[in-house]
Order: sequence, then structure tokens, then C-alpha cells
Amino acid sequence: MRQPGLYGFTDLLSFYYREWRELSEMNVMVLERCPAGRCSGLSSLTVLLCCLLTLFALPAAAQQIKIGYIDLLRIERESARPKRGAEMLKKEFSAREQAVRDLQDKVQAMKSELEKLGPNTPAAQLEKRRGAFAQLVQNFEQSRRTFMEDVDRRRAEERGKFLEEVRAAVKKIAEAQKFDLVLEQGVYASRSFDITDQVMKTLDAAK
Repeated sequence: MRQPGLYGFTDLLSFYYREWRELSEMNVMVLERCPAGRCSGLSSLTVLLCCLLTLFALPAAAQQIKIGYIDLLRIERESARPKRGAEMLKKEFSAREQAVRDLQDKVQAMKSELEKLGPNTPAAQLEKRRGAFAQLVQNFEQSRRTFMEDVDRRRAEERGKFLEEVRAAVKKIAEAQKFDLVLEQGVYASRSFDITDQVMKTLDAAK
């Protein structure tokens, strides 16, 4: 007999009805091929009763599975762990950020100076100023681009570490409380399955 997967009650009844019909047909075929009185198959009623007994035994087995779920977006939004990571990155890049801001201020200042030059400014001096300005803008753009790339890279690294810590916290809770399965998110789940608060508490306790 095929084993059913996860069905609703109505689906299970349909499943076992089909199985009963198949067994009944097999039973008729066996009886037709055997000499009279020399073989007998299971009665249809017996097969149906066996199926129903199995049907009502399934919920008891299913109740032994312990499932939980976490809301990762909520953990990222409310947990202190991501905030600590953000503060660490801010301190790590504060000096470079200020250097990029200083270059930007120099670009703005030199631009203003160029705009103030009159039409009587010697061409050689004007060309020299424009060349210096173009070089400054190039340096600023390169510094800003490198800065942003490094910030994005470090953010990705820190998020990877954060996710590893989340997995470790979930594993710790799951093993301690004998969970069989922990899911991330869910279309709908009862609050009794939600272990998000426990995960955040574990993360925040790890300094």
C-alpha cells in the first residue's frame, strides 16, 4: 500500500477509499483465479476497518513533531546585535568618511573660485585652475567610489556573521527544547510556534 503524505482529513479519507477500492479489486481477482473453497481474501469490510484505524492513528503521531519559526526581518529590525554591528562599522569608517567629505568640500570651494574668475583672467592661469579642479574631482570620485565599495563589502561580511549567529542561536534553542524543525518566516503561524523573542534574547546576551 502507498504511504500518504501530509493530507487534510478529507484528503486522507479519499486516499484510504482509493486504497480500499484497489485492494477490493485485487481480492476479487484472487478469488476468481483460485479453486472454490481453497483460498479466501480479506473482506472489503476488514480492509476498510484497517485503513480507518491507520487514519485515526496518524494525528497522534503527527502531534509528536515539534515545529517552531523565526521572523528574521523582525530580528534584524529589533535585535541589538545588528545595531552593534552598525556602530562598529561606523567607527571603522569614520576617518575615511570624513576624508571623503573634506575632498567634497574642496571640490565645492574650488568650483566656486572658478566661477568667480572674470573674463580678464589670463588663459594660462584659467587652464591651470581648470586642470587642478579636474584632478581634484577625479580624486574625489575615486575616493568616494572606493569608500562605498569597502563599506558595502564590510556590511555584507557583518551580515554574514550575523546570520551565522542567528543559526547558532536557533540551533541552541532547538536542541535544548527538542524542536524537530524551525522555519524562517511563514504565511501564517500561531504565536505558540514563534521563537523569535528567544532567538533575540540569545543574540543580545552574546556580547
